[in-house]
Amino acid sequence: MNNIFALILSTDIAQDSSADLEQFGQQTKVIFSFLTELVIIVLVIITIVYVVKVLLGKHHSIRHIHVPRTFEDAGHSGPVIANRIHYRIQQIIQRVSATEYVKGYSTAAAENEVSVDVVGVGLPIKGFIELLGSTLGIQRSKKIDIDFFVERQCLVMLLKISGHPVERFEVPVADSVDLALKSHIAEAAETILKYSNDEILQTYFGLVEQIGEKQIKLAKYRFDLYRDNPKVEVNVIAAWAWGLCMLKRYDEAEEKIKQGIARHKKKAGRIYVIWGSLLTQQGKCEEALEKLNKALEQVTKNESITRISNIYSSMGNCYSKLGRYDVAMKHMELAVAADVNSSRAYYDMAMLYLAINKVDKFLEVLEKALDKGFQTQNILKDSRALAVMTDPRMSKLMEKFSES
Repeated sequence: MNNIFALILSTDIAQDSSADLEQFGQQTKVIFSFLTELVIIVLVIITIVYVVKVLLGKHHSIRHIHVPRTFEDAGHSGPVIANRIHYRIQQIIQRVSATEYVKGYSTAAAENEVSVDVVGVGLPIKGFIELLGSTLGIQRSKKIDIDFFVERQCLVMLLKISGHPVERFEVPVADSVDLALKSHIAEAAETILKYSNDEILQTYFGLVEQIGEKQIKLAKYRFDLYRDNPKVEVNVIAAWAWGLCMLKRYDEAEEKIKQGIARHKKKAGRIYVIWGSLLTQQGKCEEALEKLNKALEQVTKNESITRISNIYSSMGNCYSKLGRYDVAMKHMELAVAADVNSSRAYYDMAMLYLAINKVDKFLEVLEKALDKGFQTQNILKDSRALAVMTDPRMSKLMEKFSES
C-alpha cells in the first residue's frame, strides 16, 4: 500500500514539474518574442530618423562628377575628385577655426553648416535615400554636379549647385593636368562654401590666405546679399575695406570705411578696426590708436573674443612702431588672453620679440602661432622676417609647417 501511495505522489510531482517547465517555456517564448519585436521597432525608428535627417538636412551632396576617360586612366576618377573637394572644404574650415575660432562658434558648428556628402560617387545608401526623397518631392539638400573637359588647351570645370546658376572655370593645362585640376578643386570648394557659409570663406580670404582680390569679390557678393541685415553688412564693409588695404589701395579703402561708418554710426566697431590697420600700414600710428580705441568703445557684449583680441593686437603693433615696447607687450598679452586660439595674436607677439632682438623668444612664440594655424606663406610676405630667414632654426620651423 505504501508503494502505491509513493508511486502516485511521484507521478503528481512529475506532472507538476512538467507543467512548470511548460509554463516556463511559454513565458520565455513570450519574452523573446517581445524583445524581438522591441528590437525591430527600435531599428525601424532609427532608420526613420536617419532617413528623415538625410532628407530634411541642409547639407550639400556631390552627386555626379564627369571626367574624360583619360583622367580616369590617370587615377583622377569622379569619386577621387569628390573626396578631394570634400577634404579641401574641411581643410578651409579647420584653418579658419585655428585662426579665428570661426568668429565665435566651434568648428563642429561650422561643419554642420557646410556638410558636404559625397552621395552619387561614394555613398550608395544616401544616394538611394536622396532618390527616394526626390520621388516624394522632398529636396532640401543642395545637389552638386561637376563636369570636367578639355577645350582649347584649357581644363574647363562646369559647376552646378542646385538653386544657383552654372559657373564656368578655365585653367590652362600647360604641361600638367594635375596643377590645373588642383586649381579647380580649390575653386569648387570655395564656391560651395560661398553658397553654404560665406562668412567662413570671407574669414579665410581675409585672415588665412590674405588675398585682396578674392576678399573684395566675395564682399561685393555678400553686400548685395545682406543689404537688409545691418549687423552682417558692417562685417562685409570691414572685409571689403580690408581687401583694399591688402592691395594697398588706401584711398579707396578709406572712402569705403567712411561710407560704412556713415551708414552705421555707433555700431561700426569692426570698421574702425580696419581703419586703425589702414593707418598703421601708412605709418600713422597715433591716428591708428585713436581709431582702435574707438573700436574698443563700440565693442558689444556679443562681440567675438577674436575681434577683441585683434583690437589689442593691432594696438600693440602701433605701440611697437612708436618704440613703446613695454606698452606694446602689455597689449599683446591682452590679445593672447582674450583669445588663446588666435594665431594672429601669437604672430604679432612673436614679431614684437623679434623687434626687440629676442630671437629665441621669437621662435618659441612663432611656433605657437604656426601650430594654431598661421600660414607660412604670410611670414614669407612679411619683410620684418627677412633678417631671421637664414637662421637654421627658422628654416626648420618653416619646413615643419610648410604646405604639403
